[in-house]
Amino acid sequence: LKLTLAEVVRERDRLCEHVHMLHQKLAEQAFEAAAAKVKSTRRRPSSQAMQRKLSQRDREEAQKRIRQSIEKTRKENVEKAMEEAKRKEMEAIVAGRKWARKLPGTTLDHRFEMLHQDVKKWSEKQHKALRLEQGLEPKPRLPGAPEPKRIGASELNEHMSRLSKPKMIKPKIDSNRNQMPTWRPVSPRPSMPSIAATKRRPMSAGRARGSTTT
Repeated sequence: LKLTLAEVVRERDRLCEHVHMLHQKLAEQAFEAAAAKVKSTRRRPSSQAMQRKLSQRDREEAQKRIRQSIEKTRKENVEKAMEEAKRKEMEAIVAGRKWARKLPGTTLDHRFEMLHQDVKKWSEKQHKALRLEQGLEPKPRLPGAPEPKRIGASELNEHMSRLSKPKMIKPKIDSNRNQMPTWRPVSPRPSMPSIAATKRRPMSAGRARGSTTT
């Protein structure tokens, strides 16, 4: 069967129109089915009379059930997230052990040291976040806020040089009050005075005469 080019083009256009018509019919049928489904599942609007019949106790009970349902869903989600995190952690540990068996000793030590550093940084970050949450850590400065006053390099160097120098002690002015008593040798037996110290010498005539003249 030999067809000319014009007949082939006409046949192609007719087929395209037929396919387009079929697509339109299918879209209309799908739209009607969706509308019928929505219409059948649509809830009847509650009348004002039914709302008036609901007492305060019924409303409180309904709110309580809603809160319990929300709390239960939240707990379930938290538990699922924790279980998923534990599962991933165990998978990572198992994978790390399998990977570590294939490494030499030096590379393994280096990897463990890097892992320890990562854990340390993470713990510091968590501690800082906790302190910030409790109000013990100063809050981060906003982009538009002025910078806090800091000690300059010159003031810091001056302060450090002042601390490094020994403190100068001024000598006290010599006075009778500041003079130390003269040193005296310690007696051999300070508890018992010597006999010579206890005996009183008689006063001579010259000394007595001199004392009378004075």
